[in-house]
Amino acid sequence: MLTHGFVPHKHVFTSVVKACSSMGSAFVEGVAVHAQIIISGFGCDPFVGSALIGMYSGCGYLRAARGVFDGITEKDTATRTAMLSGYVGNGDVEGAWEVFDPMPTRDVVAWNARMIKLGLQPDRITFMGVLMGCSHAGMVDDGWRCLLIMRRMYKIEPRAEHYGCMFDILSRRGYLVEAHNLLVRMSFAPDIFVLGALLHGCLIHGYHKMGLHIAEEIIELVPEDKGRYVTLSNLLLMLGNREAAFGVRRWMEDSEVTRSSGSSTIEIDGSVHEFIAGDRYHCRTAEIYWMINLIRDSLRPSEYFLPQSM
Repeated sequence: MLTHGFVPHKHVFTSVVKACSSMGSAFVEGVAVHAQIIISGFGCDPFVGSALIGMYSGCGYLRAARGVFDGITEKDTATRTAMLSGYVGNGDVEGAWEVFDPMPTRDVVAWNARMIKLGLQPDRITFMGVLMGCSHAGMVDDGWRCLLIMRRMYKIEPRAEHYGCMFDILSRRGYLVEAHNLLVRMSFAPDIFVLGALLHGCLIHGYHKMGLHIAEEIIELVPEDKGRYVTLSNLLLMLGNREAAFGVRRWMEDSEVTRSSGSSTIEIDGSVHEFIAGDRYHCRTAEIYWMINLIRDSLRPSEYFLPQSM
């Protein structure tokens, strides 16, 4: 478009930035698009800025994302939510609160007052970001307040993903009884995210009997999730029911059920390489395993002598 003399509209720029974000390997191209956005006069646009914030945050460049955020003169709910989600996604809870509440007292009530003062109307995505922040920081009371403000003040009914965050908050801090009571009070059947958060808390804090029931519910809900069968077997072992645990393992072997192999990706010189556990199909497999063996050998403990006295 540029070579033919056409200046792209801001919606075009936004789509291109989002495409760069989703590709992962196109970060350099995304920076180039950002430069063209500034040249075209859309650098302060909140719509385009939200996309840029998401791109930089997704790549871990929070300073660049914050630079875009600070450069937007008229920040709307979408812009603040994008910056909030960026901070939360990178584990910077303090930065997330700072977006909405620069005052020393940082809680959901103060945040809500700040939103009202700014004349902003938070939506489900905004509250999702706040709940994620509460989850990262282990802020149980603020999580409850967030759900309360969401329902009573803004008349927004929490969805499964909001409850999933609340279950994660409670489970991380060991409030499994409260989490189970919330599960009973929910107006809809729990999904895999809610049950998964609760199961994770049961495993961490030793609620094995509750975890066993949750694992069985998850298997009924998602029978193709192979990893849950392993969790079920482990829970049975923890409860001392070795026969049932080995029965699950034997059933997995007889049914040829195996856990899905984990995968990871890495970008080198603009090309994305994907690796699967036990993978030997890469074009440079021999070199990769040679290096792995070299690293493993160098990490083996060598003989050394501790001095008898200093």
